[in-house]
Amino acid sequence: MPSMEDPNFQQTVIYMCNHSDEEGAMGLVVNRPIEEVSFAEIADSMGIDENLGRGGQPIIFSGGPVDANRGFIVHSDDYFKEGTQLVGPRVSLSATSEIVVKIAEGRGPTQANFCLGYAGWEPGQLESEIAYNTWLVMPADDMILFDVKPENRYEACLKKIGLNSLNFLEDAGEA
Repeated sequence: MPSMEDPNFQQTVIYMCNHSDEEGAMGLVVNRPIEEVSFAEIADSMGIDENLGRGGQPIIFSGGPVDANRGFIVHSDDYFKEGTQLVGPRVSLSATSEIVVKIAEGRGPTQANFCLGYAGWEPGQLESEIAYNTWLVMPADDMILFDVKPENRYEACLKKIGLNSLNFLEDAGEA
């Protein structure tokens, strides 16, 4: 919501990956590219032969403020190895070094969002924030996740639920 004061989450699109009453929630910000970091630099830092180069170069996102040096890749379900979790009808999550190698080789998923860090909530925290109108919620949409440019994802999400950023007021109320 526009009233979000935390700069980590202003106008973010978060793809929720896990949510349970016992463990809380985990999601990835998928509309904040990090211009200063490239996939090639990450691969090089992991000792992956930079001459592989056959794979695509996924955009690197600031996935959230928690564990910002750890990589999480939310990707199409055409890649599935040990450690990969199905998190949506056609969306998977991997956080292993093997997927970085496969992407560099051109044998990884056809669509991927490479996130450094994640957004996390303690049990009950996200529900409380939603009750206080902190977040807008919508069903996940893999077309927005994979086919919309990162800078347009926030507006695409708003449009999908019948809003645009001009519709918002800073203050929320309850009826």
